[in-house]
Amino acid sequence: MKIVVGIYHDPENERTPKPYGWMTLCEQEKVPHKITDKPDCPVIVFEGYTPKWFSEFMETGGIGIVTDCNPMCLPFNVDCVFEMAIEYIDLSDLDSSKTRVSCIGKVFNGIGLGKISVHENRKTKSGIIQDEFPVFIFQSYGKGGCWYTGLPLAKLLMVVGDTLREFELLDGFSERAAAIDKHKIIQALRNILIRSFNFRGLPYVHLWYYPKKYQSVFTFRVDVDGAFGRNLKFISDAAISNGFVITFFVNKSLCEKDASLLLGIDQKHEIGNHADIHNLYTDYSSNLENIHNCKQWLDILGIDQGMWFAAPRGMWNLNLHKALDDLGYLFTSDFGCAAAGFPFYPFISGSRSKTLQIPVNPFSAERASIWMEENNFTDFNSDFVKKSFSRIIEDCYLHNFPIMLYSHPEKFGPMANSVIRHIKQDLADLNVWITTVSKFAEWWNYRDSCIYDAEYDPYTKELVVTGNLDTEIIIKEIVI
Repeated sequence: MKIVVGIYHDPENERTPKPYGWMTLCEQEKVPHKITDKPDCPVIVFEGYTPKWFSEFMETGGIGIVTDCNPMCLPFNVDCVFEMAIEYIDLSDLDSSKTRVSCIGKVFNGIGLGKISVHENRKTKSGIIQDEFPVFIFQSYGKGGCWYTGLPLAKLLMVVGDTLREFELLDGFSERAAAIDKHKIIQALRNILIRSFNFRGLPYVHLWYYPKKYQSVFTFRVDVDGAFGRNLKFISDAAISNGFVITFFVNKSLCEKDASLLLGIDQKHEIGNHADIHNLYTDYSSNLENIHNCKQWLDILGIDQGMWFAAPRGMWNLNLHKALDDLGYLFTSDFGCAAAGFPFYPFISGSRSKTLQIPVNPFSAERASIWMEENNFTDFNSDFVKKSFSRIIEDCYLHNFPIMLYSHPEKFGPMANSVIRHIKQDLADLNVWITTVSKFAEWWNYRDSCIYDAEYDPYTKELVVTGNLDTEIIIKEIVI
């Protein structure tokens, strides 16, 4: 039987939403998948609507996954108790964790996985726990069955928006970053896909995220919002002496008066574009001009630069990404879009972009200094920065996520040698590919270009894979 995820979409029915969230997940995982309006895959995902053949599909052994589920689209009775506003859900049952969703969703009663708490941020009294419901419920049906949730989880992968929020493991540290934990939602949906294939006696098959069996990748970038005297060179020299190559993203308006100091960046490092005006614009043309002006200025200075971008203030919107796409940029890296997890190609106006979005952790020495001052802490120093980076490294490595760190010259410069040496020690015993942001983007583009088919014989338990895969690509076969 072919291992393939069917993504339901009926082109003749305008009511069926475009399944861009599910497409993004499957592309990121590189699990075999296709858009379909027929019951021709062992596992098919649905968003909001199901077709007339849904019950027959399950009767004959198919497994459906329905997100943003309307009770009327299911061929069996369910207990939909109400709609509610939800800020966080607990996806620990699904290989994820506490997850910010900030949405309205339908709540179903039953036994399932994940947890929705109607009364959020409440203390339990007298041992009584009120109104907790599962995120996903499974209903067997004939030889198959269906996972369903009233939350628009796949749709949330496509939303725009950021907010000031706290981040786990960082002692209450807050930054303005993506309002939705997209990477955690993807973890949970991936877990449901694995369970669905396993229910059918099939493995979940996907391509590993890194070459040569690495467990993670490490990059460090610096957003140059001014050179701050010798600080920029401190970072450049510290990285080279510790064996790291850094990607510097230079902002024109904040560096013009110190342009000569940019020449102090060692030529082994990479230099990318951080815009002219240190801000984001709503409209397309202003974003386009902001990107172009910085590139033109760096060209005039004779500074070798790549077609790489990081948005000022971490802010991101679709018009910025469209401008980058039209200008031919390889990637952008903006925690206002996604703060962790794997790269992806956003869908804009119905088309997949060519410019890659690479999530980056929003912690930086500069924001940490401001946050500690705002909260009347007096102990900001390199030890706090080291501890925070160490926690991020440990957590990303545990989940096989890319370790994408960043900072700026202002506060990080004077402590760069000490902190980078500490990072080197953290990475010493880990199976991590240490590279640059551009090299990782090139790898991800190469991985994305791989096309393959997977077929599994449940009797011999043999998996046969055909396609344009080389020895750098690792095929993963998962059974839980």
